[in-house]
Amino acid sequence: MQKRGILAYYASRPAQLLAVSFFLTIAVGTVLLMLPLAATGAAANIYDALFTATSAVCVTGLTVQDTPVFFTNFGLVVILLLIQVGGLGITTISSAAALAIKRGLGLGQRMVMQQMMDQTYYEELRDLLKRIVRGTFLIEGVGALVLSIAWYDANAGYLSGLWKAVFHAVSAFCNAGFALFSDNLMSFQGHPVVLVTHAVLIVVGGIGFTIIGPLLSFRLPRGIHARLAVVVSLILIFAGALFFLVVESTRSMVGEPLGTQWWNALFQSVSARTAGFNSVDINAWSDAPVLVLVILMFIGASPGSTGGGIKTTTIGVLVLSLVAVVRGREDVEYHGRRIPQDIVTKSISIMLLSLALVTVFTLALMITETAPFRSILFEVVSAFGTVGLSLGITPTLTSVGKVLLSVLMYVGRIGPLTVAMIVGEHMVRTKYKYPEERIMVG
Repeated sequence: MQKRGILAYYASRPAQLLAVSFFLTIAVGTVLLMLPLAATGAAANIYDALFTATSAVCVTGLTVQDTPVFFTNFGLVVILLLIQVGGLGITTISSAAALAIKRGLGLGQRMVMQQMMDQTYYEELRDLLKRIVRGTFLIEGVGALVLSIAWYDANAGYLSGLWKAVFHAVSAFCNAGFALFSDNLMSFQGHPVVLVTHAVLIVVGGIGFTIIGPLLSFRLPRGIHARLAVVVSLILIFAGALFFLVVESTRSMVGEPLGTQWWNALFQSVSARTAGFNSVDINAWSDAPVLVLVILMFIGASPGSTGGGIKTTTIGVLVLSLVAVVRGREDVEYHGRRIPQDIVTKSISIMLLSLALVTVFTLALMITETAPFRSILFEVVSAFGTVGLSLGITPTLTSVGKVLLSVLMYVGRIGPLTVAMIVGEHMVRTKYKYPEERIMVG
């Protein structure tokens, strides 16, 4: 297939382009991480390399090896680049690069990006791409600067702290959860500057580029999408933090100052929304907060962001549709606007597909692994939501388990509905409708 043919093919199939670009990036990352140059000891086997590359590209953060110990600086740089590419998306990066060198976008590439970014006009698309890339590096740069100051060590030198700061800033903004400390961020549970910096980067990266873009131009985002995404995000963050504080303040966090308890509860609530950093030992948490973590991981970030999950607006639309049913209204409404029925149907489809995926993969891992149900369910939801939190079973996964979770991370990153659209592309679509008949439900 010639170049024009390829562009024409993917111009009308952005879902396929998204899936292929992530797959190829994972494949390249797997090969690079298998090189002897990438490991401090024996080279990573194909299962560990595949799992790590998938986790990095899908900005998840689940690790089967102790990342800062197992990988060399070369391996860590590869992981960092995979995180950045996975967070922004290879199509976004390539399009922005074409604009940066004044080459512009071809018609096929322009059509693809306009569909993926939901932009009608080329000028708006061009401006959005520029804002996304510039804003990403600006935000990551500011975060790295703050962390480099917090981690400055006169004995180790400035570069050591700077490298850790850059890695963590990129990992946090892209909601990846990879850390250069073996205990993740547990050593900094009493360091509010480190936690707050990570939390801010996570929230900004997870709120969505369509919201960040206007803000970087000192304009408020228009429409109910931004309002709903922000409202749901704030409710989830603070409700989760309050629940963790109330339940665990007398258990795993007992004896800690109230300020430390609050910062860590807030941080874990933020991080559970697809970031995957942990400042406390969540394996020591009781079942109730672990279940809340599962719910937060399942919902995830906002559309068009670096995070995964079913998305905040999806759960928002589902709640609004329930409110409409309870109030006896035919239309789903929010702030004086009617939400189209196809959006409601899409939200229901995403929820059902996601629940089906979590159920199937949980059952599969219950067969292949020997871990408790609680740990397996937590691991599956973490992989699906591209979160990265774990109750400690990731390093003990079998080869089959690693492959299964790699597939789930991939599906979770590109979206279950995207996969369904690709699978159903060649199905025969009818041009007729059957007579309508009602069914009793509820």
